[in-house]
Amino acid sequence: MTFFLGSRSRSELVRVNHLLARTAEDAILLTPIDFGVISGLRDDDEQLKLYRGNHSKLNGIPKGKRVGNITGTGVSMHQLRLAIDIAAFIQNAEGKSSVTWEVKYYLPIAEAFGNAARRKGIEMVWGGCWDKPLTEIKDFRLEMNRYKRLCLARGKKPFIDAGHFQLERRYQK
Repeated sequence: MTFFLGSRSRSELVRVNHLLARTAEDAILLTPIDFGVISGLRDDDEQLKLYRGNHSKLNGIPKGKRVGNITGTGVSMHQLRLAIDIAAFIQNAEGKSSVTWEVKYYLPIAEAFGNAARRKGIEMVWGGCWDKPLTEIKDFRLEMNRYKRLCLARGKKPFIDAGHFQLERRYQK
């Protein structure tokens, strides 16, 4: 089955880097799981709100800079127009579509993004495996688990955001 991006997804994509938007548009045609783009460009206030709600590690303020009583943890790629978040849609027994956050549904979507990026020669990072370019991943579950083990071995809690895709910073314009 071929899926298409809806109006909400398209409205998010017009606000991000065109290479990221085109990659998402190609990925939806390659994936066996339907998805929608739920977040693209974020302003500073939105990023800070997500940070305070423990939905991001970055508060939107440059690392080390102080704004009032807040010390910056870093600027999000969303604030730079270089990242999107997607939601996977699955159908229930009645054929009604709903959002799922189960990681297993995001693995084939990540593979579709990887294939789309590879075709375009675009370097991207996936939130399921932050330390390896998306285009170099062959087995997404294996790489996500490797990344988790690596974080734990370093004494850090793994941050898995399977619905997050971003361009490399060098694509910023």
